[in-house]
Amino acid sequence: MKKIDKIIFKNFKAFNGEQEIDFNSKNLLLYGENGSGKSSIFWGIYTFLQSTTKKQDKIKDYFVQFDEANPLTFSSLKNIYATATDEAFVELHTRDEIVGNTIVDHIRYTDSTTDIDKNNLSISMANAASDFINYKFLHNFYNVTHKQEINLWKVFEHDIFPFYRRTETDKYYQEEIFSLTKGVPRSLRTGRKRSGGPRTQYEEKITNLNGSIDLFLEEIQNNANSFLKEYFFDNNDKIELNLTFKDKLAYNKIDNNRHDYSIILSLKFFDEVNNRWISIKRPQSFLNEAQLTRIAIAVRIGALQTRVTTSDYKILCLDDMLISLDMGNREKVIKTFLNTDKLPALNYFDEFQKVIFTHDKAFYNLCKQRIKLSLDESQWLFKEIYLDTSKVPQRPYIEKNSDYFERAEKHLKAFDYPACANALRQGFENIIFNFLPDNSKLTIDRSTKTTTGKQFNDLLTELKNIHTANSVSTDIITDLFVYKDHILNPFSHDNIDTPAYREELEKLLELVPKVKILHTVTLKEIKDANSIIKFIDTDSTGELTTYEIFLKEHLKQFTLLDGNKYLNKCEVIVLKKISSDGTVTPLGNQYKNLKKCITRLSSFLGKTYANDDEIISKLDLN
Repeated sequence: MKKIDKIIFKNFKAFNGEQEIDFNSKNLLLYGENGSGKSSIFWGIYTFLQSTTKKQDKIKDYFVQFDEANPLTFSSLKNIYATATDEAFVELHTRDEIVGNTIVDHIRYTDSTTDIDKNNLSISMANAASDFINYKFLHNFYNVTHKQEINLWKVFEHDIFPFYRRTETDKYYQEEIFSLTKGVPRSLRTGRKRSGGPRTQYEEKITNLNGSIDLFLEEIQNNANSFLKEYFFDNNDKIELNLTFKDKLAYNKIDNNRHDYSIILSLKFFDEVNNRWISIKRPQSFLNEAQLTRIAIAVRIGALQTRVTTSDYKILCLDDMLISLDMGNREKVIKTFLNTDKLPALNYFDEFQKVIFTHDKAFYNLCKQRIKLSLDESQWLFKEIYLDTSKVPQRPYIEKNSDYFERAEKHLKAFDYPACANALRQGFENIIFNFLPDNSKLTIDRSTKTTTGKQFNDLLTELKNIHTANSVSTDIITDLFVYKDHILNPFSHDNIDTPAYREELEKLLELVPKVKILHTVTLKEIKDANSIIKFIDTDSTGELTTYEIFLKEHLKQFTLLDGNKYLNKCEVIVLKKISSDGTVTPLGNQYKNLKKCITRLSSFLGKTYANDDEIISKLDLN
């Protein structure tokens, strides 16, 4: 496998001067507010790979000095603060994990190692096998008036046809389309149409290409509908999409320089009341933006699954593609791309080096948590990008140290009290968010059936509830409530330059090691109907007894602020009792709390346990 090891930008888009971004041949999850420079990285990788389809005279257009009076410079991606004499480039370091060597390629005004004449097979294959999805792609799916049909031809023309082909030896669809639609050769416009003649052959090529596109759309449609049903609608019939190649390529259109082609998106909605499918010709008039985003994502994933290109160098870049989805649906999509459940049908996504950008901190934390719980964390980097306002001009800065509290101490020493307070807030919020179970950190709107991440105040409330339920002191949490508005929001403070404010920040820093104690471990995760654990112990006579217990939710262990470990209130069903002689006694007793369940069962055995650790020691979680 080949992976990006490092990228160096110089005077490219938001990057003024030179900026090096280390990937270390790993996947990257990057958080940054809007305007921080995330999209410059996204388009930097995209532009670099796309350069394999262009000649050098086109690549250099990206690095010319922009001049609003000169349309020839309008393709420039050079940083607006760079001077005419300042060099601009993108340099990509690729590491071959098998051979162990690193290859350095670049694109710039004077020369590039990737232009089409160089035949750079490695980068060319990466371009053919990689994919880039951002919110603009999804928005283009339904950016039409209510009176119009949704015509996806432009979307396919820009984002799909250039990267897909029938077989590895064929041209990409976009190349085939362009070669036939750039104009009817003059030699075919004169003379009579003869069977087997040049014009007949030309029209046969058009017919064959139309047929190929029809089959391509059918395959995407089938994949997309399978994805929608399985991952968005829990295997229930809800919505099916249809892609129709309505206005096709035709000789007369090409001869008259007409390009009114169309791929129409329509839907069928399942009416559960009348048990029938209802056709929807104008999806944008029936569905909200979040629902339409699901459709767009399904189409893109459906296309991804048709890829015929085999390559050991694949990159998948996702740039804030889920902003219109609620947290629950975002998680479904990200679990698909990450294949956190290790599903064979999604092994396709395991082959990509993934680069995920987001400006949503709650989603960043949720995604980070999913990676840590379900994947090999050593294969991921977690970074944050900021706009460095201390530099003139301002420029993106990627924080290599993701520890908010160390960052807060640095800001305190530099007398930047607002930045210190902001870092502290993010640090505490991050710890508490990662600690809480999903149902405690997400808010569900039952009317719209959407979920969003809870705000800091609500996260503190949930944290307090867990401690109260386990009879653990909430004094530290009370302090955080007080500090939340008084200090952690520096704009609410009358004078952030006073020595008293610095002392308060220092006191808050003293709470950090106490809060860092919070920790959650998933002891048993529910994945199927066989989520069973066993409670095993001896009774007063020494007879070994086993109880089989079915878990109705994930079994977790919390380390709370007192440093002790506690089981979550997991709902269970005691299925049966198995005596040492093999006698099985069916039970079926339900409990809303595993701890109370074990306490009850242990009383039958004449046993008591001092704490939750002793209870866990009696459980077989395999």
